[in-house]
Amino acid sequence: MFGTQIAICFALWLGFGYLVFRNVQGSNLLGHLVRGKKIALATFILVGSGVSLLASLMGLQSAGAIVNGALTPIAWCGAGVVGSVFVGLQVLAIELLLGIVSETVTTTVPASSDGKEGNTE
Repeated sequence: MFGTQIAICFALWLGFGYLVFRNVQGSNLLGHLVRGKKIALATFILVGSGVSLLASLMGLQSAGAIVNGALTPIAWCGAGVVGSVFVGLQVLAIELLLGIVSETVTTTVPASSDGKEGNTE
């Protein structure tokens, strides 16, 4: 039963991650922030979501969430929600970081070989 519960949660997490990705893909997420603040925020989200996931799951376990080799219904819902929040935050953080990288790549204009603007020869 425990394996089935985890497989269903895993499918939920993947689906939720895909939905979040589709909604934030290409958006100018927090575009008003400067580069350094975006990096700091993304790093905080990546690490903070992992820490909160582990703390939440350890809290569920210590509260007696596993009975007879299976999650209780409340704990199963809790694990699904906590995991979905974790996946959503991870996707948002990665989108922030990828936005920083794509800004750098797309705004760079290569210089011409002779260094002059508008050479039509």
